[in-house]
Amino acid sequence: MPARSTLSRIRVDTLDDVQPLGRHLVLVFREFELEVLDVLQRAGYADLTTADLDILRFIKPDGSRAVDIARLAGISKQGVAKALTGLEARGYIRRRADAGDSRARVIEFTRAGEAMIARAIEAIRRVEHRYERLLGRRRMQDVKRVLGRGVDDHQEGEVMW
Repeated sequence: MPARSTLSRIRVDTLDDVQPLGRHLVLVFREFELEVLDVLQRAGYADLTTADLDILRFIKPDGSRAVDIARLAGISKQGVAKALTGLEARGYIRRRADAGDSRARVIEFTRAGEAMIARAIEAIRRVEHRYERLLGRRRMQDVKRVLGRGVDDHQEGEVMW
């Protein structure tokens, strides 16, 4: 399903101050993600899905192990392996031997994957700029700082984009 039609369904859902924070966060995240996906699909990455983004966002620029992606994404190792196989077949990632552990493989972006991530980062910046116009620069920085602090308290790891 194209991102645009899903995005319009999310926008009709209303939030108010009596609803739990988690619901607000999930709906804002979904709209954010679908907006980025829509930009990517319009830029020629029509084969990308939100499920792909669930994996791609946890691959570090210097590479990541599948077990780490699974932990950060909250997805089973088998689910990550299947998703990685699809991303590899489409040319976005490749696997190489891990120099520190001969049994492990490191997942890294191909040049095509790096180009797609660069487009994703541009799209993220545009979406964040729109939120910044809505909230103001200081509030936007406060939101990111406070949410980041909450994540740091409960989870190790990095989200690169």
